Amino acid sequence: MKNYLKIFFAVFFIYALTNNNAMAAQDSMLVKQPVYQSMSFYVYRPSNLPKDWFVTYDGYLVYKNHKGIWLYGSNEKNGILKTEFIVGSVIPSVVRLKPYNKKISNVAPILSSPEAKKLENINLNTTPRVYTPPSSLSENFSSRFVSVGLWRSSVDRIGVIEKPAIPVAWKGDNPEVIYAWTGVIWQQILPRKDAKPINALKNYAYNLKKDIIKTKMKWTDNDTFALSNYAASWGYEWLGVISLNQDS
Repeated sequence: MKNYLKIFFAVFFIYALTNNNAMAAQDSMLVKQPVYQSMSFYVYRPSNLPKDWFVTYDGYLVYKNHKGIWLYGSNEKNGILKTEFIVGSVIPSVVRLKPYNKKISNVAPILSSPEAKKLENINLNTTPRVYTPPSSLSENFSSRFVSVGLWRSSVDRIGVIEKPAIPVAWKGDNPEVIYAWTGVIWQQILPRKDAKPINALKNYAYNLKKDIIKTKMKWTDNDTFALSNYAASWGYEWLGVISLNQDS
């Protein structure tokens, strides 16, 4: 998990430096997140931000509370909002934080949510579950793939079929539709009425296998580990690795 975090932040920082020289001009610096052991990330401070506010490699506002914990902010119409989201625990875009933009006034009011105030008394001796980004070498976590995190009307759980290794997601014990990721799109499987998801997956396993052969998708154990943390950040039930050999 530690290596994933280091790789994730390092790669994106390199990407940002390559594609945006402005970051280098703003004196980027490496900071540490005390809540998560060995986690660090880069920030920079545009001149138009209020004191103690910075921007991450991927363009999101962050600040440090009095205990040294880095938290996300959100660029709202009425000012900069302090949120309850700890850097490293969520995917900013998934929880719909609004990124930094250059129109922020250096006299913008700092808004504070009740949840953010509660974090002032957080116990640094406990480590909450951390969202772990996928390996930088993985091509499976595209924007099209992670869009499933927004499908709360039709998804409340997610897991990975054991063989073939394919992510699947659905809602409820008797879903109307099951989504299966085959490397390019989330395919839809329509179970028979009142059929258990495991039965529908068994019936469709051969077709799914053919599809991932065509797309050359290779899903690894590291990807499964990363997806389990995505599930936590999305608020989905984690189904783990699903064996199609189990009794239905």
